Amino acid sequence: MNADAFWSNGARDPGLFRFTVKCDRAMNAKIEKAARAAGISASSFVQNFFEKILDQPAVMASAEEIAETRREIETARSCGITVSMLRIHRAMKDGASERGTFADGVGVIAEATGLPPSSIRVMMSKLVTAGLIRRLKSAARGTTGIYHVFSIGDDR
Repeated sequence: MNADAFWSNGARDPGLFRFTVKCDRAMNAKIEKAARAAGISASSFVQNFFEKILDQPAVMASAEEIAETRREIETARSCGITVSMLRIHRAMKDGASERGTFADGVGVIAEATGLPPSSIRVMMSKLVTAGLIRRLKSAARGTTGIYHVFSIGDDR
């Protein structure tokens, strides 16, 4: 995570750092709604959360979990995609037929990955661009899209 010194009233304070977090529109809307309900700004709401995250006891990852995460990072990097995109690809691959056809909705992927549906749709488009999935039929009103999911390393 990048930490840059925070500028306050034009003077640099080396004791403060600014962190940037990214979220999609749906998450931003949830944060803003919760902040309004609490009667504070969204920035203050996130700051309050940030100040509390280290109050929770740290959960140490096992050596196996760390190794799996490293493998995911390396695999994603080798494909030119993010780890979240790799997880979406894997969820689609796991849900695909023997012929590689995935016909479930975004909700199935969201449940498998824990990612918000709006992010999944964007990342699926990027997976199409990366050549890891191919759209066979676009989603239409009341129906799900159909995709062919390539195995990583397949000729496309």
